[in-house]
Amino acid sequence: LVLLVDESQKILASPLDAGLAAACKKPLNKDFKGKWKESLVLYVDSKISDRVLLLGIGKSSELTAHRFRTLGAQVVSSLKQLDLKGSVVLQMPTLRKPEVGLQAQALAEGMTLSQLGFTRFKSESETKKNHFYSFDLLTSTKDKKSVEAGIARGLTISQGVNWARSLIHTPGSHLSPNDLAEAAESVFKNAKNK
Repeated sequence: LVLLVDESQKILASPLDAGLAAACKKPLNKDFKGKWKESLVLYVDSKISDRVLLLGIGKSSELTAHRFRTLGAQVVSSLKQLDLKGSVVLQMPTLRKPEVGLQAQALAEGMTLSQLGFTRFKSESETKKNHFYSFDLLTSTKDKKSVEAGIARGLTISQGVNWARSLIHTPGSHLSPNDLAEAAESVFKNAKNK
């Protein structure tokens, strides 16, 4: 579970149970200040999660879509440093600016873009070292449609960018101009919105 915390040491979402809330509030004002990109992993006794990643956002008034994108990448970076694998839940903050759909879009972009691992020319053992995470963004019922639409936009954009980056990383000896043209044509042939 990932929770965002601002510089006033306020958790920007209500933790899902009282025990989890108490465990998350304990390090605030002591070890964890909520500064931009600061992170702290807590091991908790909860039915919801055995670990909580507190991620500092700095001043909540300074959050922009770009900063949410950076936070998405920071989540992935923190998980890689901890060598954690699997699915991750990020509880959406209760902020209204930027709009919640844009928050979700930017988080999805950051999380997806930061996971690009160009492995085409690596050995199988090197490829296995790459961790790919799946994420769920937990939100209120009233924001569900906006968050889902934001995630869909974010995934479309970031997967397209990662596809282009993969082409860029491919050496010319393995991607002829004709191959590049065919790859581009296949994207447009398979596009949902023509």
